[in-house]
Amino acid sequence: MSEDENETPARNLQRERTAALATSWHDLMDKIPAKITTMIKVASA
Repeated sequence: MSEDENETPARNLQRERTAALATSWHDLMDKIPAKITTMIKVASA
């Protein structure tokens, strides 16, 4: 029992970090296509 109790906070922290990293990664991936599209429009104009 005590091992599970000690392990759970670490798991939750890892899950939160992973979720935060995934969120920032998705935000970055959302921004990059917009920048590329803008560059293409500027280059072709």
